[in-house]
Amino acid sequence: MPGIRGAAGLALIAGLGAIAMAAPAAAQSCHGAPTGVRVSLTVQGIRSDKGNVAAVIFGDNEKRYLKPNGELETVHDPAVAGTMTLCFWLPKAGDYALFVFHDANANGEVDTGLLGIPKEGFGFSNNVRPKLSAPSFKSTHFTAGPGDTSLAVMLHYR
Repeated sequence: MPGIRGAAGLALIAGLGAIAMAAPAAAQSCHGAPTGVRVSLTVQGIRSDKGNVAAVIFGDNEKRYLKPNGELETVHDPAVAGTMTLCFWLPKAGDYALFVFHDANANGEVDTGLLGIPKEGFGFSNNVRPKLSAPSFKSTHFTAGPGDTSLAVMLHYR
């Protein structure tokens, strides 16, 4: 699947942030109802403890990846400077992808600058670092099997 290109692709990412943070959630040990498929996501490189850190979860439908309302779920917790862990349950074993961001000003959006480039920290599963376009599902997907899956995402700030 070709990646979303240029400012339009990064603008879609910004739109996902607005969807993701629509309603605040209380911090909990593991988000969602237990299903037997749990992800422990270590988020690294968080610049401050301001705002929230969110993980936008996409299923294996490549046509919905990074599209408005295409996510399966979004989880978020208050930010912790440096490194923190988000825990969440997935619906079933399978392929998924993550977009993670630091909503430092807690406005519920990924703030962007010129050309739609995020001004807040962001990252993708597999630590794919986009250049001029959003990454493909293929490059960011991971497989979660039954039991626990551990992932780490490094945030990048511009």
